[in-house]
Amino acid sequence: MIVKVLKQYLLLALACLGLFLGFWQWERANDKRILEQASGKQFTLQELSTMSTPPWGAELELEGRWLNNWTGFLDNQLVDNVAGVDVYRILQLPTSSLVLVNLGWLPWNDRSLLPEIRSIAATLKARVKVFPYAQPALKLGSFPTVSEDKQLIPWVEKGLIEERFAIKLPDYELRVVDNTTGFISHWQLNTISAEKHLGYAVQWWLLASLSMGYWIWLRRA
Repeated sequence: MIVKVLKQYLLLALACLGLFLGFWQWERANDKRILEQASGKQFTLQELSTMSTPPWGAELELEGRWLNNWTGFLDNQLVDNVAGVDVYRILQLPTSSLVLVNLGWLPWNDRSLLPEIRSIAATLKARVKVFPYAQPALKLGSFPTVSEDKQLIPWVEKGLIEERFAIKLPDYELRVVDNTTGFISHWQLNTISAEKHLGYAVQWWLLASLSMGYWIWLRRA
């Protein structure tokens, strides 16, 4: 009797999990369709500022001047199985608004010292893509105090950067894609198609249906 009850609870849990993950994959598919439609399209910063949801993957031409000397090195970035960092700086646009720019990747061999970078020009003119802020799947530890100069960062903490420099940043970062900065662009935004997400959703819903069917059979047995 106890085993039968435990089976019923397990089947109900599987059914709920399947429903939840199915709807989650459905939402991911819708988000991916929007991403696929926007990817590669040209926008202006003014158009982006009027959108409630940034079109991930959209391209635009960017021009501005660096706000200060702060440089963030995003740790644990791999390119062709080589460890390195992504280089971040704050750009001031001709409209006086500010954006966080990912200039690209460079290798980092000696971890006893911060990465060395060549002199960066005072201005930037490049083609960029719109991305969400870089975040790890799991945040371990705390974000370091934002410094005035170069520092290693485990992820991008928009709020703390804004607080440190008394600025306002948009809800996205811009990543250079044309290699004009001398760093390596390695961005891949669209890795799973919307159709695959729909396939995953159907699989989870089938699991939920089978679990509910088995639960009903146990109840009647």
